[in-house]
Amino acid sequence: MAMTKHFAGSWLDRLSEKMRALEEWSRTPLHQQGPIGPHGMLFKEFFSQQFQRTLALVDESKKAAFLSTIESNLFKFDVNSQQFPLMCLCAMFQHGKESATTQERVMAWIENILGRLRTVGGTIGPLGPIVVVAAMEE
Repeated sequence: MAMTKHFAGSWLDRLSEKMRALEEWSRTPLHQQGPIGPHGMLFKEFFSQQFQRTLALVDESKKAAFLSTIESNLFKFDVNSQQFPLMCLCAMFQHGKESATTQERVMAWIENILGRLRTVGGTIGPLGPIVVVAAMEE
C-alpha cells in the first residue's frame, strides 16, 4: 500500500509540474488548443477515474496542496469551457458535493452557460450554432 501511495503522490507532483508549465490559454497557439492540446489533455486527466482513485490514495495535506495548485493555475485554462468545471471539481473534493461553496460554484457555471446562450439568443449569426453546441456539450 505504501508504494501505491508513493506512486499516487508522484503522479500528482507530475500533474502539478505540467500545470505550472502550461501557457495561459489566450497565449497558446491555436493549433495547440482543443481536446488534444496540452490544456485539453490535462483537463481530461482531471476528470478521469484514475485521477479520482489517485486523490483517494494520498493524504489530506497532499490532496489539499494539489487542489490549491489547480486553483492557482485556473487562469491558464479556457474561461468558457475549462475554468468553471475545474472550480467545481476542486470545491467538490475540498468541501463535498452538498457544501455551499460547491453549490455556489456550480451555480456560477450554470449562469455562465446560460449567459453565453442568452448572448446568442436574439441574433444567431454565423457563430451562433457553434456557441449553442459548445454550451450543450458542457
